[in-house]
Amino acid sequence: MSQAAFACADHGRAWRVALFAVTASIVSACSGSPVAPTPLPSSDRPPVPPVLVVPRIARTRFLAFGDSLTGGTTSPANHDDGCGATHVVSVQAPGPSGRRYTDQAIEMFNEGKGGEAAEDGVLRFPGAMQADAPEVVILLHGVNDVSFGGARSIPRVAGYVQSMARDARQRGADVIICTEPPHRAGGSRAADPALISAYNRALRDVAIAEGAQLVDFEAMVDLGLIGSDGLHPTEDGYARMAQILFDTLRHRYELAP
Repeated sequence: MSQAAFACADHGRAWRVALFAVTASIVSACSGSPVAPTPLPSSDRPPVPPVLVVPRIARTRFLAFGDSLTGGTTSPANHDDGCGATHVVSVQAPGPSGRRYTDQAIEMFNEGKGGEAAEDGVLRFPGAMQADAPEVVILLHGVNDVSFGGARSIPRVAGYVQSMARDARQRGADVIICTEPPHRAGGSRAADPALISAYNRALRDVAIAEGAQLVDFEAMVDLGLIGSDGLHPTEDGYARMAQILFDTLRHRYELAP
């Protein structure tokens, strides 16, 4: 039976419930005159199911490129030194709630290489770009160079990061430059915290010069999340970094519903 015919057959509550949610008036099949249903009191109206909007993001291929801090080498919080499992930063996992972009295939390529100098990273970077074809490049690199080369190496190392950022942009990718997390003074692998802060100031300048998004891990990661070696974060530290990065990507690329 059609909705109009149903209205002719029963002018009671049932047809008003069925039709009120669809239209304000229908044409009666019996008389051809408009039939205007009377709105029910709110207590009598059927519940309206919520409309579920699945979030979507404008970029789906991400490349994280750098050294052991990108690769995810961990340092334990409670005993001296040691390196652990690889923690892959992923836009798929924003936190305890799990995946946010459930109807999209998100790819995060982790090209972190422990112990690599930024000078060598510049040579490796084009191959990673060609292999992974990312839409967004996330750079966290240079701590090894600065730790061994000292303050005089900072302009040169920042230049390597700038070269990679420029290469990525010329290949059509957006660029995110990350500052180094803070170092815990006295750790076996820690550099002078003032040296790391100076390098991070140079990275902020590179981000401005290249029109890149800056993710400031130095300002957002506290020393309690840096492991006993003074350089590498703990697992909780990497989780914090992942959340900071995810929030940045969400705010920059999530599409309006």
